[in-house]
Amino acid sequence: MTTINPYNFVPLKSKEPDRSLGYTGKLRLKDDHYSGKIACILKALSPLITLDQSRKDVKNKKFLRNNRKTPILQGASIKGMIRSVYEAITDSCLTFAATNGTSGKDKIPYRYADLGNYLNSKCNSLEALCPACRLFGAIKGDTLNCQGKVAFSDAALVEGTLSQQKCCLKELLSPKPHHYATYGKCGHPGSPVAGRKFYYHQGKTPSFSVKETPSNNRSIIIEEYAPVESAFSFQIYGENLTKEELGKLLLAIELLDGLGHKIGLGKAIGLGSCCITISREKSSITKACKRYENWNTGAIGDWYSLKAGREELSEGLIEVLRLNKAEDGTIRYPDYREYKKEPFNAPINALGVFVGTTLNGGRPPGTDDVAESQPQEPLFKTKQGENAARPDEVAVAPPQEPPPKTKQGEDAAWLKEIYKDKLVFMDTQGKEVVRSRKGYQGKPGLLEAGKWFILSGTNSSRRA
Repeated sequence: MTTINPYNFVPLKSKEPDRSLGYTGKLRLKDDHYSGKIACILKALSPLITLDQSRKDVKNKKFLRNNRKTPILQGASIKGMIRSVYEAITDSCLTFAATNGTSGKDKIPYRYADLGNYLNSKCNSLEALCPACRLFGAIKGDTLNCQGKVAFSDAALVEGTLSQQKCCLKELLSPKPHHYATYGKCGHPGSPVAGRKFYYHQGKTPSFSVKETPSNNRSIIIEEYAPVESAFSFQIYGENLTKEELGKLLLAIELLDGLGHKIGLGKAIGLGSCCITISREKSSITKACKRYENWNTGAIGDWYSLKAGREELSEGLIEVLRLNKAEDGTIRYPDYREYKKEPFNAPINALGVFVGTTLNGGRPPGTDDVAESQPQEPLFKTKQGENAARPDEVAVAPPQEPPPKTKQGEDAAWLKEIYKDKLVFMDTQGKEVVRSRKGYQGKPGLLEAGKWFILSGTNSSRRA
């Protein structure tokens, strides 16, 4: 069956975020603007977890609760979830994107082409904000303090009960933007970023737990989670929203049938799928300037008709939000065997599958990708007397021969990249292992990318 990467990217458009409209604010209410409350129900479509982090000394984690001991999802998490969809709908800036830096605990350097006008730093004044920053707010130190026009309550559990089942989650890895095959548009350093990151839905019964053993001591152990069909209630409060803002916000909240959101812990292993329904009878929207008049006079009855339609969703966004994505194949991080047919740095296509090197990165048709550009400056900055932090050697593909047999305390891994002071391996489960080059025990001439090596528990490596 086809292996599908757990996440993919919605391509950016060739146009830039629209910063032509000024921030309307919350003080000067206008006749053609809207304010009010949107009541919502969030239903779990796969097991859902949000952790109580107040007890750092407790190994087994419980579900987050409020002071009434009711299980909740934090309003900030809901806001971030909906904002990410709203950003994609409105072609807004990339709030947290970093085009260069170091990745993971081993500090592997990476670099992508400049984001241009998609940089969040371009939203630097009340007169120059992208659509998402105008609605959700933006803060830039002492230079910009733009209060969001929407506020989110916590979501309290109102239907169902938590499953009291202790389990050890599959290991959750940190983002690895140095993996150009997934994060890059073309699969190589210096290319544009692939776009906006979203995790695929993996069905109602994803395999998210493993047997607890000493070897997976980095995994999170939970004691309870919200099962499928659990329901949470929350409210969104808006002030002085334009007609377009309200319409696209309603669409970002309540997606089309067959599409869903992701929230909480473990998105990569299938957790957190959910859908949101707007409760119209419990919601109330008024013309903003009439908020202090007679309630029945100020309220409008046809506000839901302002919801934006299907045309606002790009094909790329629809693809990553599909609830039936698991029918296309097995969604998981690929291991070394999936890389045999294509070069290791082959980009994933629009369906999340590694298909080979292509100029367009295999992104969805009908979308205008950001123009490719190559940085003119060196890929990585270095100190005087140092070499650039580029790989000395990169494996074009994994070894064709099967992994060697290992003894107790040893692991087989193939060498993906060789740096001046680091060796980057891929083990048989597809996980990246970084070792110091000084830890290599063997003849220098045998240190070759694309070959099998033996890793021992003492952080040393040798040719298999």
